[in-house]
Amino acid sequence: MTPAETLQRHVALEFKVPCSALTSECRQRDIVLARHVWWYLVAMLPQPTAYPKKDGMRPRRDSDGPLSALARLADRDRRSIRYGLGHVEDLRDDADFDARVSRLEALIETP
Repeated sequence: MTPAETLQRHVALEFKVPCSALTSECRQRDIVLARHVWWYLVAMLPQPTAYPKKDGMRPRRDSDGPLSALARLADRDRRSIRYGLGHVEDLRDDADFDARVSRLEALIETP
């Protein structure tokens, strides 16, 4: 199980939604919120900073690489991902919500 899948399972349990709903097209408020939190946590996972060498060229740095990778994982466009990440950041001003996200953040292993 990948770290993203592990986080998906924990977020689904915390928000009491089906795990499969986090990758669905459903727009129910509770599912969308859980999905955004999942994206937020996956975005915090360690990401590679450069693409591998290709055709003898130097690795190309891409400041949007992790966002693009997350968009592919979530099957969404980068604008949707950016919106979701910002949405969670805004909601973290609420102490209860921040505590929920902090509990989930503690699950992320730092290298």
